[in-house]
Amino acid sequence: MRQQDLIKLIASDSGVSQKNVRKVINSFKSTVEYSITCGDTVYLRDFGTFRPRIVPQCRKHNPRTLEIVTIPEKLSIKFLPSRFMRKRLELVRIEDEKKAQEKIR
Repeated sequence: MRQQDLIKLIASDSGVSQKNVRKVINSFKSTVEYSITCGDTVYLRDFGTFRPRIVPQCRKHNPRTLEIVTIPEKLSIKFLPSRFMRKRLELVRIEDEKKAQEKIR
């Protein structure tokens, strides 16, 4: 699902205009981005957690030239789904497996 699809879905579900939904989503993204770059963790109850993660410096080789290259450390984001979200995903997986079994029969 793309951002535009998400905006349309939320707008139709909530009765709010797409313009206002777009503003909220953009504000959410910039706030999470700012918090992560400051080293803060963002918790969304029953959804998940966005955590900053430092990927350490490492050495790799260029397969074309076989030259060893040092890749600098960088800041990344790790998303951990909540327990509630993991249970929901597990239920969806089980339902999909049941549907697949029914198609086989």
